[in-house]
Amino acid sequence: MRKHDGTLTTGQLAPLLRIPHRTVDRWIREGVITPTIEQGGRQHRYRLMIVPDCLAIATARGMRASGLSMDAAAAVMDFLMSQTEAGLLAAFARGETAVMVIGDTAMPRFVPPKAITENHHIDYAAAKQVGVMPIGVDIARVYSNLTQSLRGPSAEGLADKLAATC
Repeated sequence: MRKHDGTLTTGQLAPLLRIPHRTVDRWIREGVITPTIEQGGRQHRYRLMIVPDCLAIATARGMRASGLSMDAAAAVMDFLMSQTEAGLLAAFARGETAVMVIGDTAMPRFVPPKAITENHHIDYAAAKQVGVMPIGVDIARVYSNLTQSLRGPSAEGLADKLAATC
């Protein structure tokens, strides 16, 4: 693993998330994800992902593993990929650490967790009855797990930690 400088190659990202490198390449070809930087070499093209890109992919993977829809995961992924790492940290400092998902609808903005758990605009009884309970995705916790892994000597167990936090 390279020293954490805010970027990972797609080849480094794939094992962190326990997905095949070919899957990451396919997602790039299909436009699901866009690498932040592409550097051409004689025989290789290096695609670099910055922390918000990695966070978006990790969060979407965890959301899908938890049974949330691809539409909800894609909306959250697009939102996170539009952020800078400084913007993420500023939102976290304001206490806005989560995004809300209701059914197949993601609210693509940071909110305090209480905006999900103690929201008087949501009829939780009716939501439970129809099976669309609001879910909060703790982006700050996924970010913490991701950046700790990037700084640490080993990435073992990151995929499990990430899936558990979504």
